[in-house]
Amino acid sequence: MSSLFEGVPVFEIANHLGFDVATLGNHEFDYGWQKIPQFLDAADFPIVNANLAHPDGGRLHDGASTILT
Repeated sequence: MSSLFEGVPVFEIANHLGFDVATLGNHEFDYGWQKIPQFLDAADFPIVNANLAHPDGGRLHDGASTILT
């Protein structure tokens, strides 16, 4: 299912499971970095990451930043 819809169902399932927070792993990049903003939009929970940048040096996503402690 995830392969058919290029990863989005994983985030929909995580929403239903009530994830508090998640991070991106290597498989989120299986369909190219261009899909990452779609994954971030699909998640109803914060995605934490410390070293994610757009290849041109800008931000990969225009969403708000969240700091979790």
